Amino acid sequence: MGIRAVEDGADLGHTLDAIDRPSAHQAVRGRVPLFERLYTSPRVHRLLPDWLALGLAALRARLLWRFSGERRSRAIAQVSLMLEGTGREREAERIARRQIVEQALRRELKLRPWVARRYPVVGIEHLEAAQAGGRGVLLMGLHFGPPRGTSAPLSVKGYRLYMAGADWLYADVYEGRDGLLALLERRVFEDNGGRWVPRGGSFEVFRALLERGEVCLFHFDVPGGTETTLLGKRARVGSGIARLARETGGLIVPSVSEGGCRHPRLRLHEPVDPRRFASEQELVDHLAALATGFILDRTPESWEPNDFPPLIFRAAGDTYAWAFR
Repeated sequence: MGIRAVEDGADLGHTLDAIDRPSAHQAVRGRVPLFERLYTSPRVHRLLPDWLALGLAALRARLLWRFSGERRSRAIAQVSLMLEGTGREREAERIARRQIVEQALRRELKLRPWVARRYPVVGIEHLEAAQAGGRGVLLMGLHFGPPRGTSAPLSVKGYRLYMAGADWLYADVYEGRDGLLALLERRVFEDNGGRWVPRGGSFEVFRALLERGEVCLFHFDVPGGTETTLLGKRARVGSGIARLARETGGLIVPSVSEGGCRHPRLRLHEPVDPRRFASEQELVDHLAALATGFILDRTPESWEPNDFPPLIFRAAGDTYAWAFR
């Protein structure tokens, strides 16, 4: 049974068994030009020392900022959406200049999966405390900092994480650069001990995983139907983490990768007990306030400018949507 079994109305027990079995090694690669195969091969990237590769990536980004007006305008617009309503709007250009470098470093680090395993972890005692008594833990993450900044360092500590697998991870045949990068992401997470949970029927699967004491990673900064205030603006985010926590009694451990892509470290914070909140909405609002502080108080340029922000900040997003396409 494949990992997509959860989408097919399969028995929950069989679905959990299928999820626990690595499946990326079974994926089919299509015909890919030699250059793309070399570019997406971590073995090739090992030929260049990490410090040199990251230094060259940062240099290219600085040149891009200086000589590409289109790329510069796009970065400023992306950061302007993030900062609108926070009182820091005047910092947009300065942060955008750093954001271009962060993006370049992030792209390079995606092809160097071994680097993330070296990131230090601060506050591991919070995760240990949340697991006391055999309860499952909901790890609240953000699209912030270097790739694999949460899963890889925790895998070194012996933790297996379960995370929702986006649709782009799965394909009948992986072709082209984007396809091979998706397959690499799928494989590296499994190699680090993590397991993907496909979206279809995932709520019941995560509830079962939490009830058996697993650690499940949820990114808070994804579009959804629950309204709250995030980064000083009205936003609509997913509320699955709050609902699952309230239904299972599992503690939420907020996590953030600090220091940007140059000096990253994973920091785990004091657990949030869902029973302290009178409603799901109150819990979501609390988590949104935490996320706002994590992003603004550290390195705002580390927030990954994927295609989510215009969907999260729908009213403000219309003005800046062009910059995320």
